[in-house]
Amino acid sequence: MTLDTRLGVLIGMLVLLAGIWVMAFLSKHFERVASAVAPLEEIEPEAFSIIVVGSGGTFENPDRGGPALLAGRGKDLALFDAGRGVSEGLRRAAVPVRQPRAVFLSSLMPENTAGLDELFIQGWLDGAKTPLVVYGPAGITSLIDALLRAQQPGADAQARGFALPAEGGRIQARELADGQEIALGALRVRAFALAGGPLPAFAYRLADGERAFAFAGASWDAEALARAADGAQLLATEGVYQASLAQAAAAGADVSQLHEEAKLHVALEQVGALATRAGVRGVLLARLRPPPAFHYQYEDVVEQSFRGPVRIAEDGETITP
Repeated sequence: MTLDTRLGVLIGMLVLLAGIWVMAFLSKHFERVASAVAPLEEIEPEAFSIIVVGSGGTFENPDRGGPALLAGRGKDLALFDAGRGVSEGLRRAAVPVRQPRAVFLSSLMPENTAGLDELFIQGWLDGAKTPLVVYGPAGITSLIDALLRAQQPGADAQARGFALPAEGGRIQARELADGQEIALGALRVRAFALAGGPLPAFAYRLADGERAFAFAGASWDAEALARAADGAQLLATEGVYQASLAQAAAAGADVSQLHEEAKLHVALEQVGALATRAGVRGVLLARLRPPPAFHYQYEDVVEQSFRGPVRIAEDGETITP
């Protein structure tokens, strides 16, 4: 084989490899684009599961969606809070946005309600055939009435254009009382009123037979939260790392506003003792302030007073407690 022939073969192989690489890149690109718009099948977890739709908190964060957790088993699923980007969060978790039809709001703080509009509209566009039912504390009816007044003209125009089912375009508000229990198929959701905060709020206990999951989007009433979490397999809660505020103040930063905001939340340093007192099996941390640079930093803080597993929530993950 002459030198020219060898060079020709080599060049041909390089061109072939480049073509294969380009085709692989395009295939992956088209697959990613298609996955963002392809219809999704409704999920039916065989085991009691918690899906992290969004793990962020009050402020915007491109790495963490607004607070929202989907929990349950089979077709019996409930969404706890509906923060910003909830529809995209459901897509990332491979859950069709039309599927969650029951939402339990921990409070009417904007961080918990900012995604209700998109959950309503996108769920309807996705083919929801039943109303979205939103449970929450006092004020929920006024919130939903205002949302519908703001969105209904445009939503109705879309409904006509896409021939959407009428029932999917409704939202039902349900105001809860302390201790009230809601049945979702085989699941039971009980509300625990949190006293002493700036507005009405609930912690929730979701039970499936002998298994239970406790959720707190607000945590200014440790007594009520401990009752909600009593003996649960998992407690999902938030927290403020108080040491970070002290460090910022020592560095000369003005943390007065952060201190005021921190009064609305449990200190991360207290979560372990609370979990131990409630006798929970594990702790899931979300909407943390500030977001942890490394997970072990915050996990270690809680594990100082709690012997069970502690994990930091990540958007899109599924947890089976």
